[in-house]
Amino acid sequence: MNMELVARQLVEIACDQGAADADALAIMDTSESIRVRQGKPESVEREDSRGIGLRVFVDTPDGLAFASASTSDVSEPGLQHLVKQALAMARISAPDPDAMPPSGAQHPDAQELHAWKARHHDQAMPWDTESALEAALACEATAQGYAPQIGNSEGAEASFGLLSIAYASADGFASHYSRGSLGLALSVVAGSGTDMQRDYAYDQGR
Repeated sequence: MNMELVARQLVEIACDQGAADADALAIMDTSESIRVRQGKPESVEREDSRGIGLRVFVDTPDGLAFASASTSDVSEPGLQHLVKQALAMARISAPDPDAMPPSGAQHPDAQELHAWKARHHDQAMPWDTESALEAALACEATAQGYAPQIGNSEGAEASFGLLSIAYASADGFASHYSRGSLGLALSVVAGSGTDMQRDYAYDQGR
């Protein structure tokens, strides 16, 4: 799903329905984690979430008022409902003398955006299920072979995700970026009998 397009559409609907100004933030987040123990897969979890937030400004006799609302329903009826909800809230809100509508903000121009994206490429999903499984198994095996005192494992977990964020405002600016993440976690037990110790370690990066 093109979340930048969804953000643009939401702002357009808001302005068509009477907003003096508006901006929207759309987020799509996908993550997966694979847990292994004693060299065997134990669990696989996946999460997919998406949502969009809208901020609308309305003119009142006493000044500019605004309100914001969010939803996970990015269908056409869902966007229409979100706009109606945000506008209704804004129209009964007290004017805010410090309200800062997005139009007129110093957005980067097309050349600046192009240069930024050339340095920050949109990322693909950093791992897939199979490569994350291999990483978790290798992590646990490395720990168990590190010292003879390490006799048991409480498991290793590899996780990965991709977060995409898009923004659009009523003055025509719109853009997006993505970032991937990886993580490894491990817990092992050393010693024997009544003289045993457990410890863990984890690392995460973008």
